[in-house]
Amino acid sequence: MTSLLDNSDAHNTAGNVNVSSAASNASSVPIGRKQKSNDVGWEFGILIDEKNQDKVKCILCEKVFSRGGYRLKEHVANIQGNVAPCRKASKNNQLKCKQALMDAKNKKKKTRKKMKKR
Repeated sequence: MTSLLDNSDAHNTAGNVNVSSAASNASSVPIGRKQKSNDVGWEFGILIDEKNQDKVKCILCEKVFSRGGYRLKEHVANIQGNVAPCRKASKNNQLKCKQALMDAKNKKKKTRKKMKKR
């Protein structure tokens, strides 16, 4: 299946923040830094409260909200309902986040099907 995204024009406006695929450790995540995750949502947001891991800030529009990476992706993807849409997200950024949300939804469905068969 061909991805809807072309990463050649994707950019990261967060600067030189080290993002790794290692699992996040709440005590090691500095305030104002990205979570240590390979989740696409963290290209667009930063953790703002060390004590509250769900509190994030969109680096595109600087809106602060709760519920972590999932809501951050909904915000950037301009999916209305749970959070206000990001007015500064490019079409490419919107597609990236929409694709990530769809992939997560499909993975969850697949897992549920497997569990149901057992």
